[in-house]
Amino acid sequence: AGKTLSAVLASRVIDADLTVVLCPNSVIDNGWVSTILNAFPSARITTKTLSPDWRDGVGPRYLILNYETLQQPNSEPDLARFLKQHRVDCIVIDEIHYAKQRADEASKRRRLTEALCAAAAESNPELAVLGMSATPVINNLREGVSMIELVSGVRHDDINTVATVNNCMRVHQHLVRLGT
Repeated sequence: AGKTLSAVLASRVIDADLTVVLCPNSVIDNGWVSTILNAFPSARITTKTLSPDWRDGVGPRYLILNYETLQQPNSEPDLARFLKQHRVDCIVIDEIHYAKQRADEASKRRRLTEALCAAAAESNPELAVLGMSATPVINNLREGVSMIELVSGVRHDDINTVATVNNCMRVHQHLVRLGT
C-alpha cells in the first residue's frame, strides 16, 4: 500500500528533525530502515533503543522502536529519560491496532505509547502523530475510540462505546476525519 514510504515522506514534508516510529519487530530492517535509506540516504537511523547516539552526522533522525521495547522492565524510566533529552517532531504508530485498548485497563504497551505521545506533545506543541494500519480490526467500539484518542491526543469520554448503530456511526465519523 506504500504506507511506510508515505509516512517517511510525511515526516520530511513537515521537516521533522526527529521522528520516532513504533512498529512490529518484523518490519524494522526490511521495511522501515530500507525504505528510509532508499528515499533519504543521509538519514540517521537508530533501532530498538531508547538511548540513541546521534552525535555524528547531519540529516533527519529516525528512531525505530519495536512495540516490545515498551514492554521491558526499564521501559518507563528509559522513555522518560529519552524524552527529557530529545525533542520529538513526529511519531509514527505503525500497525496502530497493536496499541489499541480493548478493555477499561490499558496494557503497558498502550500506556507507554500514550505517554510517549503526551510527553512529546508537551515539549513540542507542533508534534505530528501518524497512526497507520492496513488492518484496523475493531472488535468493539472501545478499540476504535482508543485509536482515535491515540492519534488525536484528546480523550473522548463523549463517545459512547455501547454497540448501537448511532455510536458506531459516531466512531466511524471520527475515524474518517482522521484518515482514509
